[in-house]
Amino acid sequence: MKVNNANSAQGRVKKTKTGGAKNVKQEEVKQDKVSLTYYPQGPDLLSRSTVEFDGPLKAGPADDRLRVSVPRSFPIAEPDSNGNFHYAADDPNFDSVNTYAVARQTLEIAEKYSGRKIPWSFTDSLDRPEMIIHPHAGKNTANAFYSRDGGSINFFSYLDEGRNVHRTGIHSDVVSHELGHAVLDAIRPTYITSFSVPSGGYHESFGDMLAMLRALHEPDVLDHLKKETKGDLAQSNIATKLAEEFGQSLVGTPYLRDAVNNHKFADQHFLTYTGNKEDGANSFGTEPHAYANLFTGAFYDLFQKVYEKAAEDPDLTFHQAVAQARDTMGNLLFRATELAPVGNPAYPEMAMAFLQADILDNGGENSSEIAEVFAQRNILHKETAGELIANALDDVPKVRLRKAAMEKAGALDFLADKREQLELPEGEEFEFVSAYKNDRGEAYLNFSSKRLGKLDDPDFGINEGSRYEGLGGLTLLFDKSGKLAAKNYDPITDREMSDIKNFIRERSMAGQFAAYDGNMMGRNHVSSCEDECDHNHSHSLLYTVNNDGQGTVLGKAPIVFCQPVPDWNQQA
Repeated sequence: MKVNNANSAQGRVKKTKTGGAKNVKQEEVKQDKVSLTYYPQGPDLLSRSTVEFDGPLKAGPADDRLRVSVPRSFPIAEPDSNGNFHYAADDPNFDSVNTYAVARQTLEIAEKYSGRKIPWSFTDSLDRPEMIIHPHAGKNTANAFYSRDGGSINFFSYLDEGRNVHRTGIHSDVVSHELGHAVLDAIRPTYITSFSVPSGGYHESFGDMLAMLRALHEPDVLDHLKKETKGDLAQSNIATKLAEEFGQSLVGTPYLRDAVNNHKFADQHFLTYTGNKEDGANSFGTEPHAYANLFTGAFYDLFQKVYEKAAEDPDLTFHQAVAQARDTMGNLLFRATELAPVGNPAYPEMAMAFLQADILDNGGENSSEIAEVFAQRNILHKETAGELIANALDDVPKVRLRKAAMEKAGALDFLADKREQLELPEGEEFEFVSAYKNDRGEAYLNFSSKRLGKLDDPDFGINEGSRYEGLGGLTLLFDKSGKLAAKNYDPITDREMSDIKNFIRERSMAGQFAAYDGNMMGRNHVSSCEDECDHNHSHSLLYTVNNDGQGTVLGKAPIVFCQPVPDWNQQA
């Protein structure tokens, strides 16, 4: 991927600020490169630009990882004679090109930071390697969502009170956010179906953090950021705000969420569902988007501190200092996520994973800043962080990887053989999740564990008598020589089971977990989105995980949505 700007000496397609295909001045275009016109940020913020990818691309656009699909009533985006995709902003084909371009940017950035090709979580179950992008999934729906069941990201159009048409697929941070859900689902597939509050919160935060990182790769965004902040990144800015136009039309604020916030950690039992009404959509509560705001805020705080260190170097320009901080945070985000708990990513555990990632990859260069930020947010105690920093690598067992452990059967045999050395509790059963190597030659082994609880109270309504899962597991990281470098065991505690059960009870009593039909339950079922669809597509779907003859086990449907308009009357 290469984002072109006016000063790019190597760009083969020059950036244009106006018009459609006619206004894109083309120079010599090599056969192996194609350019696409898109919005580098929201359409209300920056003019359109162009981006280059390795080509050629098929109509749609489409490649072997991403494929745009539109209803038969919409035109299909076709490449021009040079293989490029340039359309006017009001052309329906522009939505196809914009969603593809931003999704591909986001995927390439994610794979750069993770150091490997990230396979979709649905590839085996759906028997296809590509993600489907629906830029015109429906009308009259102010939303967007990722669906594992469909292997797709989906974008809608809607009218505001002034009868203006809005299209969520031309908001680049919305597209990047939804692709981020798919990336996290590939790395940690248990999060999306978990009822735990942190699982939903981290899913939304990950999408926001990845969208921010993608935006910071855009030269136009960096130009705007410099002019807007004059180098003071503590203030709200173009990179910290998510979906400005979308937020204005949905909730009446100049953004949907903002990473510049002052939320501090509190136990979920002290939080309402949607948070403080005065904060609007940028509140802190147990609803997934609301819970995300805290961690996203901490992530940006840390980015800011890393940038300030880089900016002290007189040889670095503003753009270079931002890029250095961006890449540091991108690498930390993906390393921490791959080290994180397999089951329930409680925010203190995620903060510890960031510390561990920095110690492993940077020799602890940013440890004091990480500890300070998470302590200021009440996510970590300073003493806990200091203890981890001091003893980060001392308690790693001396275990070496076997070649056979990179396959399911061999991994389970390896775990059984090394259980005592790994200090795992007797009797706990583990299931194989994944085994892979990155470009650095490091290997990850991931295992999950489950614990069942029962919904044994009339407060659960028709779901009384059903069961729910608590999820935990084990992550092992081996260096390129095969030596164990990190081990993260995540037990399923009584407190976690109680927290999940109480959250389900609260939402059931609020009417959010009512039955829909035999297998799929939820007030806002999504099976199709026709014209004039009036669903608000909330996060509340339930589905049957399995039925083993001892009763139904419920989980959240593997679909994640953008923030609907807050319903303050349903706070619990």
